[in-house]
Amino acid sequence: PPEMTPALLRQLQAFLALPISLQGSLDTLALAADAQLDAIRFTVKPHPTHTPERLRRAFEAGGRAWPAAFEFVSADFSDCLESADAAAGSISSTCVEAVASGVPVIIIGSPRGITEDPIPPGMALEMRRLAFTPAEFARAAEELITKDAVRLARYTEIGRGVADACFSPVDESGVR
Repeated sequence: PPEMTPALLRQLQAFLALPISLQGSLDTLALAADAQLDAIRFTVKPHPTHTPERLRRAFEAGGRAWPAAFEFVSADFSDCLESADAAAGSISSTCVEAVASGVPVIIIGSPRGITEDPIPPGMALEMRRLAFTPAEFARAAEELITKDAVRLARYTEIGRGVADACFSPVDESGVR
């Protein structure tokens, strides 16, 4: 983005929340890799059904080299969001949780079937983008990722609204 210096760009971090489907995970990894966002470091959180080793082997079996900017993480999902400048995922509730945390989201469109936007209609429109291609992914990252304090405050405000609308307290009433 134009307001960022090269030094700031090197500090950017995107969080990839991978789906349960192995093919969906590989599609997400390929889309992010092919976007060629060299200035962004990607933290990759596999679905609990897959190990990092399995995903890496499957990715490389397709004739691709593992991107140097990709790093697997085992931290809690909420901890990963705290350090992320953006998140990317598909139909998972992780996208809603990211937006509710004030983190903008790139929703990965399905190249093989129906694409579902997990964020309720009309909510957080300025914090989410849909991407089917590497070019769309790159454009979405450039539009959403910011270090600007005013935009970050706006993302936090929008996130609170999403959290209030989509989540309830974990108490007796909320559980029922």
